[in-house]
Amino acid sequence: MKNEIKYVAESILKDAAGRGVLNAIVPVSWKDLNDSQLRYVFYLLSENYPKEKVMQLALLNLGMVRNSAGRYVSLSLYSRFISAESLAAEAKKMEYLTTIPDYPVRLSRIGNRDATDAYCETLSFESYLAIDNYFVGFLNTKNTDLLYVISGYLYPDKETAGNPIDPDMFGGKEAVNTLVWWTGLKNRLNREYPYIMTAAPVEGEGVPAPTYQDLRDNMDRMLFALTGGDPTKEKAVLAMPYRRALAYLNEIARKAKEKK
Repeated sequence: MKNEIKYVAESILKDAAGRGVLNAIVPVSWKDLNDSQLRYVFYLLSENYPKEKVMQLALLNLGMVRNSAGRYVSLSLYSRFISAESLAAEAKKMEYLTTIPDYPVRLSRIGNRDATDAYCETLSFESYLAIDNYFVGFLNTKNTDLLYVISGYLYPDKETAGNPIDPDMFGGKEAVNTLVWWTGLKNRLNREYPYIMTAAPVEGEGVPAPTYQDLRDNMDRMLFALTGGDPTKEKAVLAMPYRRALAYLNEIARKAKEKK
């Protein structure tokens, strides 16, 4: 189920006197978050809160405690009983939310559009290249309109790939969702196809984003390698599943490296 609770870690929260007053359960990885929790996390990240505030708000609103009736309710309802020191210490368990995972994570639905599978298995090589082009544009300009364009591919219209979703359904948290999803996927692809991929740049790490010319040159090299320089094969190559194309390219690059 989309909103099934999958908590796996317990936290003992203390009051000002140092007494353990609450036994809370908290999600400990991106994979543990259901859709409603992801929406909340993406909202927090879209607000550009300080890291510590994101962690504390996530702990209070994603953490759960069992009430007197035996039902799990939000930890935030009992925040007045928790000391600031205990809250700050336990909030460190939510630090993973301040970094993008090395695997794809996404909302299952935006507006009336269902997401494609997390690994985008049905995506064509042509659509993959288009998304990467827009993604590089975002990395260079920070223009979130480009994330909106990408979302049209990730939440596909039944008729046309890349057809935009309803703009009224796309805001800050949806933009963060798109960024986290594609960056996480790129990080996963980096491990699967190490001879042709590099990890997606992370803001603040001093790794420059590729330029449009870098991307254009790389696309030309990939198409040449897959078609053998025969332009009549380009249409078929662009239509193939992107993972198959990347697998072929990775094997070509691996063999070329072994020959050196």
